Amino acid sequence: MLTQNNAQGPTTLPQLQIVIGSLIAGPVMFLGVTIYLITAGQFGTSAPGSQLNTILPLAWLGLFLITSPLALVFFPRMIAVQARKKAVALEDIEQAKREIFASYSSATVIRAAFIEGPTLFAVVILLLTGEWYMLAAIVAGLALLAGIFPTQSRYDRFFDRVTTEPEPPRESF
Repeated sequence: MLTQNNAQGPTTLPQLQIVIGSLIAGPVMFLGVTIYLITAGQFGTSAPGSQLNTILPLAWLGLFLITSPLALVFFPRMIAVQARKKAVALEDIEQAKREIFASYSSATVIRAAFIEGPTLFAVVILLLTGEWYMLAAIVAGLALLAGIFPTQSRYDRFFDRVTTEPEPPRESF
């Protein structure tokens, strides 16, 4: 059985950090350009009370309410169960550790993409409408992205979940 002592730091963790860092940097850079364009009077000039100012934030809210639970709850659990099944089926411990890290990487990239989408959409809404309250949505998205940024301790927690949590009981019919 795999134990925490076997969960040596994966050598590809820095590469995963670069990928997720890039997913965070995109909205941040786009936000910088958006703020410049709005303050220069080039964008964000939709008429106050415009339907655009109402419809787009509501669309963002719907997107955020769908993707956030998927990214924060559903995918981590689903990927952990799949990783456990794959790792248990492997006889080579090193190969099982690689499989667990591959699952962690996949889960992290999928989760980040599901959070980055609404975050970028919030930046676009800010760009189009100039509604500064959308900054709260952008900050929330960036905070969630930072919250799933891959670290050794987060990987260790995933490893522990995969190797120590029993599978849920199956109902028989």
